[in-house]
Amino acid sequence: MPESFVFYESYLRGIELQSEQVQAKLFLAVCRYALRGEQPQGLTDSELGLFELMRPTIDSNSQRREKSRSGGAPLGNQNARKQPKQSKKTTVETTEQQKQPNENETETVTVNEDEDEDVTERSAPDYSEVALTADEMNELVGLSDRLSVNAYIKKLSDWQAANKKRSVKAYTVIRGWITQDKAAGSKSCVNFPADDNENKSYTVEKLEAISRSFMSRNRDLD
Repeated sequence: MPESFVFYESYLRGIELQSEQVQAKLFLAVCRYALRGEQPQGLTDSELGLFELMRPTIDSNSQRREKSRSGGAPLGNQNARKQPKQSKKTTVETTEQQKQPNENETETVTVNEDEDEDVTERSAPDYSEVALTADEMNELVGLSDRLSVNAYIKKLSDWQAANKKRSVKAYTVIRGWITQDKAAGSKSCVNFPADDNENKSYTVEKLEAISRSFMSRNRDLD
């Protein structure tokens, strides 16, 4: 016989609605049936009807308990659905077997002949870029106008791209062109042919040389 059973809160709610005398009778009937298997005695039809509502869960719990005692998982338990695991055979090679080479196998060695070569593709530098700060741009526009300054920048950009070098004195070169064109009465170099810079304005190299000479004289004076 079981030594305990599950007494649900729903049992208590149903029994509490009865009189104290009926409560005692129902409580004893439930306990004796669950623990001893005794059928209820001396209950009225209404009392027996309440007991019958509790009987199915008592029986179900009793069956679960019996199955668990016999070694099987209770009905509804997740363990009952688990299948026994099949043992897996694992083949492990001994250290000697792993070390022994296979006579039918040949060793292949790949040699990279270009190992010492730099195979990283490098993008070509953009020689057409003209480096001017915002302050330098504003000063140049103040000496001329923005449209003309843009034309001078385009002229210097074309020269850099053609010669594949960048002018380190972009501001000085463009300022020299503006000054020269003003002295010659020309507003800008917009209409200058690209290959006629020698006749119409200083070349980039000449303006840079003038700038270096000017900087050198100032250092000597200091």
